[in-house]
Amino acid sequence: MLINFKHLSQVEETYIEHFKFAVWAGCLFLVLGIVSLIHAIFPFILARTPDQIYSYFQRASSQRQRRVEKVLKEKRLE
Repeated sequence: MLINFKHLSQVEETYIEHFKFAVWAGCLFLVLGIVSLIHAIFPFILARTPDQIYSYFQRASSQRQRRVEKVLKEKRLE
């Protein structure tokens, strides 16, 4: 669904909680994109950094993802 005004209540987050996570993820992916472009042009620079940034995101966001999936499943909104 492109527009869902019930999204925050469905995932049981406040606007600020959701905002903080979305800004954090967006900034992290922006950094990942820039680092990946630098590495693509100069493969000998930042050799493992894109993988490390992505792995960090996966680890840091997995707990939130499990919580949201559990909430949506309980509400039968998955």
